[in-house]
Amino acid sequence: MIPVQKLETTSPELKAILEGLLKSTREAQARKLVESLESIGGEWRAINDEHNFPTIHYSSDPGAAIVERVTYSIDAKLDLVAERQPSIKQDCDSPRKLVEKEFGVKGGYLPAISSKEAKEDLVNQSSVVIRLLDSDDDRTPTIEVQDNGIGISRDEFPSTIMSLHQKNKINKWYLMGRFGQGGSATYRFSRFTLLVSRRQMPDGTQDPEVAFTVARLREAEPGEKDGQYVYLVAKGDRLPFAVKIDPATFPGGTLVRHVDYELSGRRPLMLDVYNILEYHLFDPVLPYWLEEKRSSADNKNDRRRLFGSRDRLQRSEAIEVFDEFIAKVGEKGEYGTVTVRYWVFKQGTDTKIKRTFIDPDEPIAITYLGQMHAAMPRRVLANDCKLPNLYPDLVVQVECDNLSDLGRRKILTSSREVITQEGRSQIRAILSELLHEELADIDEQRELSLLAGHKDKADASLRRELAELINRIKPGTFNLTGGKVPGPKTKTSKKPRRRKHYSSLPTKDFPSFIRIANTNLPIRIGTGRTTWIAIESDAPDDFLEKFGANIELSNESEKYCKISSRYKDFKGGRFMLSVTLANDLAPNTEFKIKIEM
Repeated sequence: MIPVQKLETTSPELKAILEGLLKSTREAQARKLVESLESIGGEWRAINDEHNFPTIHYSSDPGAAIVERVTYSIDAKLDLVAERQPSIKQDCDSPRKLVEKEFGVKGGYLPAISSKEAKEDLVNQSSVVIRLLDSDDDRTPTIEVQDNGIGISRDEFPSTIMSLHQKNKINKWYLMGRFGQGGSATYRFSRFTLLVSRRQMPDGTQDPEVAFTVARLREAEPGEKDGQYVYLVAKGDRLPFAVKIDPATFPGGTLVRHVDYELSGRRPLMLDVYNILEYHLFDPVLPYWLEEKRSSADNKNDRRRLFGSRDRLQRSEAIEVFDEFIAKVGEKGEYGTVTVRYWVFKQGTDTKIKRTFIDPDEPIAITYLGQMHAAMPRRVLANDCKLPNLYPDLVVQVECDNLSDLGRRKILTSSREVITQEGRSQIRAILSELLHEELADIDEQRELSLLAGHKDKADASLRRELAELINRIKPGTFNLTGGKVPGPKTKTSKKPRRRKHYSSLPTKDFPSFIRIANTNLPIRIGTGRTTWIAIESDAPDDFLEKFGANIELSNESEKYCKISSRYKDFKGGRFMLSVTLANDLAPNTEFKIKIEM
């Protein structure tokens, strides 16, 4: 064996071990190669050089944890773009802006891409791939995530991918990561985790060396309450191993492979994994590939592009109604804004179809930069929003990208599986205000449809019972006397408030007028309640977003009321916003409302 002090990056033995690790997908294979590394001078180093068990065990959901690896790979791609084009970072305070600048995606939102060719081109440029590989048990597939992003050099490992709570991304607003701990949650769900990376330089060159290590759980020793998560390093400098290897064997970027990943308690099919990823990365900033490479799979070599559930909902023929609003958060909007999007499935849509987009029991997705941070139960839609007939067919996204720094602290947590109690309260209040006003008419229409369906079933049942009764009567004549036969009872319903469907107004490339279009005047605003104001203009669709314009109350009007939520943009020359009264106004106060664009 090679003494540790003479371990060279050109070592044939070290190269053979890396090549073996790149082929290993089962525990016994990985364990044998780990023992080989130990025998040539490897030792175990604690991740983050401290007790790390509580931090790594913060995640309870293996699906949410593996998605962190995907977002890390997307960040690696964006970081490489920014390092090679420093000017692109100017005025780039969001990864969505960087995606818009570099890849031409409007707003950095993938649903804005309409053509199949453009989508395929973008997913290839993204180059992020998640693969399902052979393992020791069908219930625990080996899963790897690979990218051709910026990569990590050998001496960067301890302060980046093998660290916790570092500040590597704290000033990089064009990346999604903030706290440097999310990806570490995957260690708890796998027997061994292989990490391999080749650094790519800003000038377009690559590091000739490939750095690699293996992480695992070291079980608790006598006297310890918990074990520690550790990774293999060379004894000499306590850094991961490195070897010069051909780019054809391993290109630039990073690969993280989780051996026997505990994804679920049953044999997961590729479609299950697909749904997990689409759900947890509801609205990603870049798409990625999912590949089936298990030899036992019926659909081996199946390859799917993943753009998130939002993109698929936008295109689904199962959706009847869709819209989006922007709502202020906090009493005075000090927490910033959220964008609320909703989709209504057509009546009768099968639950199996709904499950491909969202968990029907928790159909409210709260996202930050496209990643699920929490889900809320459908009883919020049924009870808070007062939509007792529509809630089973409703999906809602609350996008938190535009929260202020204060709002992020008050609402989001470092764990991307929950939000704060205050955050839940704020979001429930917004949804109860917006969705009831917007969807009450559709809810009533669904109620009438359901009642009609029940009546048809009752009539059919009555006909069957009558036919059975007639079949029992002997032929002949007889007299019926007395009484009135009651008909089936039906529930009466008040006349529904019909949603008004307006035809689109003529529009121009640039608007020449804007007006308040409420027909019931004066506009009445109740204390503690919101009132919708209808606006008409000849502004084209998406005018506000395209030109960075906005609609606000005049300074004089803001003394009396404030905007609480609004449509995101013009559609067919129409726009809606809701207002609430300012504090300390006497009852029956009259004032003028003026809108400015």
